[in-house]
Amino acid sequence: MSQINNITVDIALNTLPLSQKGFGLPLIVGIKERVGKPQYVEVTDADELLDSSIGFVNTDPEYKMAQTIFSQSPRLDKIAVCGISAFSALATDLATLRNSGKDAWYYLLITSREKADIAIADTYINSLEKMGIFASDDQT
Repeated sequence: MSQINNITVDIALNTLPLSQKGFGLPLIVGIKERVGKPQYVEVTDADELLDSSIGFVNTDPEYKMAQTIFSQSPRLDKIAVCGISAFSALATDLATLRNSGKDAWYYLLITSREKADIAIADTYINSLEKMGIFASDDQT
């Protein structure tokens, strides 16, 4: 059996920072009940969500996610935010949204960190040509 000796591996992390926006329009989905308010909005700044006609407050997870997205560089031009009735109805509610012509979003973000809700969102997003980004603090 032959052996290879004297191998040198050099790894250089010469990555450059992002210089252009990508991934299209993000869609933040949450279940905050906003009676009499639009269930789908597109905004160019997180603070637009605080407008009384939209109905979010600065402690809502939708607002916090939007704030984080808009703080990145390069900054996105706009994001979409959508309210659904429950995460168990995510597939039905988003299918209705898409069938109404609001299908320009490319990646899905949900406000829930529950594994069951993430599984629902993951199953739905895998049926589309879109991307989902989910997070949980549950390490089981």
